Amino acid sequence: SATAQIIGGHAVFGGGNTMADFSSRGPSIAGGGDIIKPDITAPGVNILAGNTPTAFLGAPGQLFQSISGTSMSSPHMAGLAALLIQKYPTWSPAAIKSAYMTSARQNLTKEDVATPADPFDFGAGHAVPNGAASPGLVYDLGFDDYRGFLRGQGLCTLCFGTTPATTVAAPNLNLPSFAVGSLAGTRTVTRKLTNVGAAATYNVAVNAPSGVS
Repeated sequence: SATAQIIGGHAVFGGGNTMADFSSRGPSIAGGGDIIKPDITAPGVNILAGNTPTAFLGAPGQLFQSISGTSMSSPHMAGLAALLIQKYPTWSPAAIKSAYMTSARQNLTKEDVATPADPFDFGAGHAVPNGAASPGLVYDLGFDDYRGFLRGQGLCTLCFGTTPATTVAAPNLNLPSFAVGSLAGTRTVTRKLTNVGAAATYNVAVNAPSGVS
């Protein structure tokens, strides 16, 4: 019988734990740099995927293609979200997103396969499917939170509501990440955590960036 072996595969990022060179990098200029982008990373290099035989891209007439890009990482995250929604049907989209971000792993390198990657490369990190099933705490958001963020950006007043939205500054949008685009002196950001697991006591620890206390 025939055998096959995969050596040094490139199924995830550029090589397992390596960011692809085409992957978009932060920081985001939206909100004055007060929001980290990207949110999270997922497999997006040389993904074997179904293909429309009449597709504009790729070889015509083929039902499968090896494709790279956001078009591959996005469906990975959509599928993972669907699995978590099946497990927790009452969770909000923000809670689902939070569970994957807070359970992501960060042992990744830049495209040179040597330099450690950073949050501007991978956001929260690389998605870990099983880890998101028991996040303990989530950073939740609702419709009015997003309305407040839009108003805080000066984009609207009613912001898809019938009354003026309550203004939410970008750093205080209840995301599972923290960013301060311009730090001079002291800045305070707030977060609200929701316990979705067993009753427990949580202790806070801060691993501050260099130059910040």
